[in-house]
Amino acid sequence: MKLVPSLSARQVTSLGIAILALALAVGGLTMLASGSLSTARRAELPMPPSSAPIEIAPLEATVGGSGAQKILFTLRNRGQTPVRVTQVVPHCGCTVVEPADSLTVPAGGESKLRVLATPPEVGTRRTSIDVHNEGQGDSPLSVILFLKGPEPSVPTLAFEPREVIVRGFVHSAAHTDFHLTAVENKAGSPWIDGLESDAAEVSAAILSFEDTRGPTDDTVRRKYQCRVSAQLGSRGRTRLAAVKLRCMAPASGASPQPIRVMSDCIASVEAIPDTIFASVAEEDVPRDFAIRFRSVSLGDSLTIEPQTSARWLEIEGRAAPPAGSPFAAELRIRLIKLPESQGDSPSRATVVVKTNAPDCPIVEIPFVVRRRD
Repeated sequence: MKLVPSLSARQVTSLGIAILALALAVGGLTMLASGSLSTARRAELPMPPSSAPIEIAPLEATVGGSGAQKILFTLRNRGQTPVRVTQVVPHCGCTVVEPADSLTVPAGGESKLRVLATPPEVGTRRTSIDVHNEGQGDSPLSVILFLKGPEPSVPTLAFEPREVIVRGFVHSAAHTDFHLTAVENKAGSPWIDGLESDAAEVSAAILSFEDTRGPTDDTVRRKYQCRVSAQLGSRGRTRLAAVKLRCMAPASGASPQPIRVMSDCIASVEAIPDTIFASVAEEDVPRDFAIRFRSVSLGDSLTIEPQTSARWLEIEGRAAPPAGSPFAAELRIRLIKLPESQGDSPSRATVVVKTNAPDCPIVEIPFVVRRRD
């Protein structure tokens, strides 16, 4: 009988540690073997693009002169892969970028970006251009452009309306505000001293002025707030006056042109129709006509009192329009006989209507009748 020698406690402990180490080693190899396929698959996935190492020069440019000027910007690629420009965005209509859809900056190289910039007619304008490219994110490359046109003559008008329209009711006083802008010396007195009208029923004045930054350091843009007031005497659009600028010193440029003052007014009491034309034969008499009235200011509280001196007309009476009508009153007129006329000349009369509108107390409606055989 073969006896197994007994093991000491130290020997048992050493044996256990050895077995545990062997198990861990086997398990690690198994995990490594099973994970090798997963590791290989992860290596096959595309890597996310990194921030593109691209820069642009110069970062600022100044363009002077007249007409479109060409500017070249250099795009440099510091990376090891090509970079494609996806979009170029100018922030002003005064700059035009040559199509950059196919522009690619080679690895370790550079490409040119061509821009046409047009300076303003007068003064300096600041604008910018943004360049977007792949792998860049939401922060595009930006360049700043200073576009310098000729220095303005001082003083000179930068804005002057050719026409000012006064709106209101007939036979009422109305006004409208407008502004003038002039480029003037910063240290000088206001160049425009006042406004003059060539019509007695129209007046104009400067209410105030405000200075803002001018095109050069020693100039300001002076904005004059102005008001023109007029007494409106006729319905519709008519020319009222011409307003001239009274200046302290002559400008080196063209002299200011007169500003036309136009009226665009309506009657506070409106009659529809405002004139009656009728071609009538003997057998058509008597014949009735209707005139309706409305008022912007009085609404349904408008009252009318008609009268006429024509013996061949008769005012039948006043009637209230139907409910919901935009008119406040209605007048019925009857042609009771044909008026005597000489040859083919029409006969004329006037229907005079008194109203309770303070600014339009009388409305006159011409009545024209032509005899038809």
